[in-house]
Parts: sequence; C-alpha cells; structure tokens
Amino acid sequence: DVSLKTRLTNKITLNVPGLSAAMDTVTEGAMAIAMADEEPQLAQKLMDGAVKSVKQAVLAYSPDGAFAEGTSYWNYANTHMYDFLIEMQGAVVDTYVLPEDIQWYYENDQLLNTPKYWAYMHGPAGNFDYGDSSPGFSKAEQIFWISQMRNQPFYSWYLMRTMQRNKADFTTEQAIFYFDPGFAYYNDGTMPLDKTFNASDLAQVASMRSSWTANDALYAAMQGGDNKTGHM
Repeated sequence: DVSLKTRLTNKITLNVPGLSAAMDTVTEGAMAIAMADEEPQLAQKLMDGAVKSVKQAVLAYSPDGAFAEGTSYWNYANTHMYDFLIEMQGAVVDTYVLPEDIQWYYENDQLLNTPKYWAYMHGPAGNFDYGDSSPGFSKAEQIFWISQMRNQPFYSWYLMRTMQRNKADFTTEQAIFYFDPGFAYYNDGTMPLDKTFNASDLAQVASMRSSWTANDALYAAMQGGDNKTGHM
C-alpha cells in the first residue's frame, strides 16, 4: 500500500503528503488551509501562527508600499501574500481566523497600496532592476484582484498595457478570476508621472517619466539608501 502520510517528527505524523517551509508570506497560511480537512486542530494552531507572523512580513511594505529587494521578489512575495488575503475571504478561513485579524489586513494601507510601487518601477522598456530584480518585467497578475478590491482601475490598466507590450498571456488563477475589462482598459489620466518611495530606510527609490501611455516615453529611475537587504 502507498502511504500519503508525512512524518513531521518521531512522534507526530500528518495525514497529508506535504510540509510547509518557514516562509511566512509564501507557504504558512496556504499550508494551514490545505490541512484543515484532515487535521483541523493542527490547522488551527498553524493558522494562529500564520496570522501573527505574516503581520511581521507586512512590515516590509512600510511606510509606503515599496519593497527593498526590487520588483522580482516583490512579485514573488506579493503573489502569495495576496493569495493569503484572498483565502481569508473563504469559508474555510472564516472558521480559523478572527474577524478582527482579517480586518487588520484589509485596512493596511501599505500592503493594499503596494501595486503603486510596481507601476512606478516599470517603464516602457521594462522594470527598474535594482536589488535582486531581473531585467524585463514582473507579470504581477495579482494586481487584477487588488485593483478591483480597492476600486483602483489604473493598476489593472497599466498591468494590462505592460503585458500587451511584452506579449504576455494570463497564467494564474488571479488573472482568470479577477480580470475585469472595465478596469483593464480604463485610465483617467490622473496618476502623477513621478514618485519617490522609502522602503523601510533600506532602499530609497524614485522614478520619473514623460508619459504613462506613450511607448516611446522617457523613463528614468534611481535608488539610494542601504543595499544590505536579503537575496543580495
């Protein structure tokens, strides 16, 4: 017979074929939800820990939604962070998470306004690849969800424009379920062309451009501050 159990320690065996690494924004909440059917008591403990520890990860977006490691790792962390927020809306999580904890996440301006950082770090030719970013662009499809939830169509519009420019297709469930043509093709022209961010004193970044819409727009960005961040 094939066993799908996982031996966590010499005394603890789980009835699920998997484990979660200690990466708050990436695995902890999702692992608790996956365990809910088979191990509800252990899932409760894990979710309690996840709700508390992921709050510490949110500090990485302070004070204005920026991210010290650049857009590539912003996208990696934020994909799972927004998954965690989306899962908080589900019936399974309602069983394990207190309403006041859910409210804390959904009222955190740094976390929910961070798509602005993604937009300003991308110009017509790609992203500003400071920190541990890669050249090109970060296809942050989770922005479709947060754009709807915060009623901020500009972010969906700019993401869609960037994807079209790079001939990129939808590849995540966040894009499939939360893409809204009414948002993705709407730009009211009010977003300022220039912006400065202060990523928790670890990296100050600024960008400026001549246009949001022109494919040949001039774009420049610069970074200051401390380079001693993770993944460097």
